[in-house]
Amino acid sequence: MCEGAATEKPGTEAYRGDSRPSAWAVTTLSRSSTHQLLCTFGVYLRHRITESPLFEMALEHKPPRVPLFVVLRKYPVAVLRSMSWVLVSGATGYIVNGYGVSFAVAKTGASSATVLTLLDIALLVDLAAILVVGRLMDRHRRVVLITVALFQIPVAVLLFPLLSMGTLVATGLAFGLVFLGVGMIECPPRRAAE
Repeated sequence: MCEGAATEKPGTEAYRGDSRPSAWAVTTLSRSSTHQLLCTFGVYLRHRITESPLFEMALEHKPPRVPLFVVLRKYPVAVLRSMSWVLVSGATGYIVNGYGVSFAVAKTGASSATVLTLLDIALLVDLAAILVVGRLMDRHRRVVLITVALFQIPVAVLLFPLLSMGTLVATGLAFGLVFLGVGMIECPPRRAAE
């Protein structure tokens, strides 16, 4: 067998000596530090805070569960709208975390650590978008939802052309735009819909 020929099963490291991580490893590494911090904080809060008497009373008087088929039959458009909203957010995040990071490393020639640092900065943009758009949604719900949906179009169109430029600035801009869009989708309104 010639040197450098594939020696592993499909889906694993294809070449002997290839030290680049596969896409699943890049995804895990990019979010692991943020998730560890948030999980640690969540566990700390959960063990420090006791439930209020009002909450405990509400737990005793749970409303009956609504069967799934009843919801699907009565509200099919709302269910499809919600599913598409979540699909855009999830698909975008996974494309960038899994494929986009590997693509950016190959195009820029930068180390994985550098590209993952850009991704972490983009996740801060995601957090800021959640906070800002959530507040705006409390005041102008319909306009903000339409704007958020329309914002996804240029983000999807610009992602890979920006990554293809092969510069760290363009890569950071691409990640920032994507996670700005994801943060805009993920933001919850502070009050219930009217």
